[in-house]
Amino acid sequence: MIRREPFGGIIFHEPTHKIYTMDKPSFRLIELSFISAKTVFQIQNDLINEFGEHYEVKEIEDFLNQIKESYATSVRVQRGKKDNEIWNEKWDQQYFSAPINCYWTFTNLCNLRCTHCAWGSDKALPNELDTEQCKRIIDEMFELGVCEISFSGGEPLSRKKQLLEMAQYATERGFHLGMATNATLIDGTTADELLHAGINEVQVSFEGLEAHESIRGRGVWNKTISGIRVLKQKGFDITFAVAINKTNFRELDIIINTARAEGVRYIRFVRFVPIGRGKQNMSLFEFTPEEEIKLAKILWQKRWELFPETVITFNKHYVSIGVAANPELGAIPETFGWNWDCPSGRSRICIMPQGKVAPCPLIGSLGLDGGDLTKTSLLEIWNNSEFFAHIRTNKRNHNEKCELCDLWDKCGGGCKAASYAYYGNLMLPDPLCLLDAYHNNLRR
Repeated sequence: MIRREPFGGIIFHEPTHKIYTMDKPSFRLIELSFISAKTVFQIQNDLINEFGEHYEVKEIEDFLNQIKESYATSVRVQRGKKDNEIWNEKWDQQYFSAPINCYWTFTNLCNLRCTHCAWGSDKALPNELDTEQCKRIIDEMFELGVCEISFSGGEPLSRKKQLLEMAQYATERGFHLGMATNATLIDGTTADELLHAGINEVQVSFEGLEAHESIRGRGVWNKTISGIRVLKQKGFDITFAVAINKTNFRELDIIINTARAEGVRYIRFVRFVPIGRGKQNMSLFEFTPEEEIKLAKILWQKRWELFPETVITFNKHYVSIGVAANPELGAIPETFGWNWDCPSGRSRICIMPQGKVAPCPLIGSLGLDGGDLTKTSLLEIWNNSEFFAHIRTNKRNHNEKCELCDLWDKCGGGCKAASYAYYGNLMLPDPLCLLDAYHNNLRR
């Protein structure tokens, strides 16, 4: 999927969800080759006329072969808005011309009462967006060129009818779709309905064995595994999402082995942040920095041991420990080349149940947002929200600790939502800055 930007354009690689940026000549070359279907000699002539520089035929052929081998053999454009308007805009360099990814927590309704839930999901909220309101938002996102929508909640399948209508509508407009679920409401019929509506990628919340029951409720593990097996049998791409914490840390091997046994290749470990019900149960979940270091080292070891059969990912604040312990890891640009501290508010958004727009789900669960889609357009919020402008600044511009840290470009100062949850300030250093404890351990 491709989209023009003021600097040139992006390739959104749907299988990996990665975003690749290109300058104007490179992006134009892709347009001319894949969209216009011109010959290499016609492309050469057009590039010379547009950019005033000479491009060798072999240079063009080599570039296109690299694109086909690395990214795609076909592309499609994702933007309803006239691309020439975007192409000629001045680029701010702090964010893209529109969001690329949208996390849509369209309901707070949930069939479970997980003890660590940041949203405190339970009953639906008053005035949650109805289906027609959601369709209008989908239309606006299409016009802006948003590439991907991931539906979540609450539990999105607790409002299955609305979910399927929204997904079908978005699929017809070319969006790449995903869903986050607890999998307990999945059966064969529901799986078929999701596939028909265009959802074939699912992130399943999974906490282990005993910990899964402790966090999510008695009898939930069997229902979750049953749902996972149905999804796998129907051909869904599945990722385990694990909120790693003190309760399930001892079951780390069980989590990984279960994923491998069930044919789930991707495991995403996310940190615990004390928000919602999680704040009420901090003593059950919160690590000390020393415990977090132990976890970080184990995850790094598992990541390299099990790749590529099992792909383990985790929060960026673990990167600092990986680089500190193994400096050679910092030389891998694709994995660790962070130009921004966080993509939230720069390339992604979260739409909340009542229509407010936050940079990410965690910040949204803290009650912080940049505007309300029932009152303001997404473009207005994206370009002119003071809150989004603030969130796009880097922590190193606001606190001396991050400013002076040699590894800031690797961890970005940590999670802004975590800083707010602990200190009430988005721009203070991460409360679990692992380098402090790591270097303290070395000194001991």
